[in-house]
Amino acid sequence: MRKLNFFKTLWLVLRHREKIFFDHLTGFFVRSLFYPLIEKEIKRAERYQTPFSLCFVDIDNLKKINDQEGHSQGDKVIKEIARFVEEHCRQSDYLCRYGGDEFLILLPQTDKTGLENFIKKLERESKKIPYSFSVGGATFQKGKSIEELIKEADKKMYFSKNSKKNQ
Repeated sequence: MRKLNFFKTLWLVLRHREKIFFDHLTGFFVRSLFYPLIEKEIKRAERYQTPFSLCFVDIDNLKKINDQEGHSQGDKVIKEIARFVEEHCRQSDYLCRYGGDEFLILLPQTDKTGLENFIKKLERESKKIPYSFSVGGATFQKGKSIEELIKEADKKMYFSKNSKKNQ
């Protein structure tokens, strides 16, 4: 009986793996699968002294769009910005839907200068789409945890968001 339950569970997981591993709106990794990818990149960085960076992207004013135009319009905005971000990433980068209006981008082999160039490119190119987002990033330093790296990228994203509001 136990074997039957295992195979039935395995079959269900395989059948629904798209829903389990990937966000339904963006096609990006779900948060729970993203952490092991970052952990693997941390181990690689520490072993081979290779850089990597993490970007935090937050859609501006999504709550306002949802409240005024409805959640289906909000979903369209999420999809459009996700598609835009993905188009500007390399094939070696990993994307995650971190929260409702937040994405994380894991940038392997990317040092601080590469991260700054990537963020500038995203911000410059974002003027071509009708919705805005804020971006911040952090480059891994030996001894940092996943949480510290995300917190630093998030803090820089909020700095970017607040800078826009003060203009």
